[in-house]
Order: sequence, then structure tokens, then C-alpha cells
Amino acid sequence: MSDKHQYQVRKVGPCPKCQGAGVYTHPAWARYWMESKCAAGCLDAVEFFRRQGFERPPAEEVPCDRCSGEGQLASFVPFQAAMAEWEDHRKIRLHNLLRGLVAVLAELGLDDREIARRVHLVLAPAGEGGSP
Repeated sequence: MSDKHQYQVRKVGPCPKCQGAGVYTHPAWARYWMESKCAAGCLDAVEFFRRQGFERPPAEEVPCDRCSGEGQLASFVPFQAAMAEWEDHRKIRLHNLLRGLVAVLAELGLDDREIARRVHLVLAPAGEGGSP
């Protein structure tokens, strides 16, 4: 393999602007709702939008211009960075799983020593007192 090659992974995630919905509230509507809340809901929408320069109220939701309405953004990241992020997520999931396991064992009335022994059995490699 040549040093000139760099492996990349396509990373896809929710759009930060629309939170993955593909649409967002038209800014004029966001302003209307904010001012309407301040006016205790007594604003006439048609009149409000006329004062904003609209002939009639615009659509309340508009396609997201950042993700083109797809709800997701894709980018390419270096393979090593993708693997490091995956490892971080794996550690977090394992941590949460173990916290759940400890909570269940505690609810069963096991003392700390027995909980530690059982968690060790789950984590130990096969052949060292762990699960096969």
C-alpha cells in the first residue's frame, strides 16, 4: 500500500439545523409565535404577516436549506477518526450496560461483593472464569 492513499469513511448524521426533520419553522412564523406568546395569543396572523411584508402568510414549515430537506448530512472522515469515535461510543454503551446490570443485581438484593463477583464473570475472557 502506498503512503499516498488515505482511507475515508462516509459519516451520515442528523442535520443540526432541522434536527433530522428535513423541515424547520419559517423564521416569520417563529417570530409570530414568539410575539403572539408575549401578546397572550391575541395577534391576528394575517395582519401580522402583512406588516412583515407578506401578501399572505407563508408556509409554516419550509424545507431545510442546509440538508436540502433530506434531514441528514453526509461527510467523509478519515478511517482512523471514525474508528476512534466508534470506540468511544462502544465504551459509553458498555458503561451504560454495566450500570444497568449493577442496578438489576442490586434490586435483587445482592450485596456489593456478590455484584462485583458477577460483573467480573461477565467481563472475564472465556476460560478465565467468564462466560464461554
